Amino acid sequence: MTYTQGVVLGIVQGLTEFLPVSSSGHLILVPHVFGWPDQGLAFDAVMHLGTLGALVAYFRSELLGMASGSVPRRLAVLLAIATIPGALAGLLFGKVIESQLRWPIIIAIATGGWAIVMWIADRRAVPAPTAPGEALAAQSRYGYRRTQAGMHVVPHAMAATAAYYAVQEARGYPVQGAGA
Repeated sequence: MTYTQGVVLGIVQGLTEFLPVSSSGHLILVPHVFGWPDQGLAFDAVMHLGTLGALVAYFRSELLGMASGSVPRRLAVLLAIATIPGALAGLLFGKVIESQLRWPIIIAIATGGWAIVMWIADRRAVPAPTAPGEALAAQSRYGYRRTQAGMHVVPHAMAATAAYYAVQEARGYPVQGAGA
């Protein structure tokens, strides 16, 4: 891998991680489009560690609050519990994911399938609740459930984020940028 390829993939990761698309899928599709060799799961993991570093830096005050007790410890417990499905999926299915689910055709089909799910959810969306805080509480519940569902087991392009946004839209909690 060249430095240029690494920089391009780093930019792709940074631009797609927080959008309702699969950053992992794009890390596979971009090299395919440019005719580059697959960089492998280890490089992708490093890209995600960079994302984790950015999240830790951004949420440092909340994380310090969890550690000191100024933020409810329940949030820290839920955050820890929410990581278990993804960690287990990685441990149990890592070899299968790397060898069988990194094919561009699988990524393209899965991306198209989730695009259809999101489009249908957007078209069936109901009006958002009007009570202050109701939407945030519901989004927190659905985000937790999405994480617990262990969506990381499915092909990379079937991003858990896409499913989360589809559920949010269908339930009437519009998410900025989703369904646009």
